[in-house]
Amino acid sequence: MDNHATLCWRVERACAAAWPARTTDVLHGWAVARSGGGTRRINSASPLSPGATLDPPGLAAIVAAYRDAGLPAIVRLPTLIDPPTRALDDAGLAAAEGASTTLALVPGAMPAPPAMPATRIAIDPAPTPAWRAARRRLSLVAGAGAEDHLEPLARLRAPAWFASAAIDGATRAVAFAALTDGIAIIEAVATDPDWRGRGLAGACVAALVDRATVAGAVRIALQVARDNAAALALYRRLGFTCQLYDYSYRRRG
Repeated sequence: MDNHATLCWRVERACAAAWPARTTDVLHGWAVARSGGGTRRINSASPLSPGATLDPPGLAAIVAAYRDAGLPAIVRLPTLIDPPTRALDDAGLAAAEGASTTLALVPGAMPAPPAMPATRIAIDPAPTPAWRAARRRLSLVAGAGAEDHLEPLARLRAPAWFASAAIDGATRAVAFAALTDGIAIIEAVATDPDWRGRGLAGACVAALVDRATVAGAVRIALQVARDNAAALALYRRLGFTCQLYDYSYRRRG
């Protein structure tokens, strides 16, 4: 069985595989992801090992890579490393933003989902047109770009399943899971604002957990913004009570 640190780094790699960047180069021990769009995770530099650090030449190389791509330099800082605070400060990167946490499902902790006779929960091996339309609409509701939660799916190579909850034929909630190295990562969970609080997102996540477990997943994890109280409460009710690590971003305009 993995120790905590080993599990966390396996989850880091599985998260990267579940949300792949358009281009990723390794510079000075950091994965420098560049994709465009409004998603920080695939437009930031992340450490690749516990010993990763940044000296001024290494950080300058990362900043230059983003400058050459016409993007702001963003460094993602998981609590799995000692943060290179001095180098980031000296290089003029702004204060931390986007504080998020990584949660794992405690085995056997997920309660049975409630019966929802009027709701159809579907699991598909690829995003259907209805899934895509709902995810596009819900991205706009959340203030993201219409393609921010769709464009990375064209690069997804890990086995994946796409869940949707439909009422009267209309898709009201979506999510997907991708499996890498025995770890399933839950991604892109969203519910129509007018239909929140009815268990739709929870039913999608529960269905994905079941499907991924059957497919061989030994761990299920997800990442969520720390200020998203509703999502945190939902995931804790579903049994995602093992907190693995946090992360945030620092940006240079």
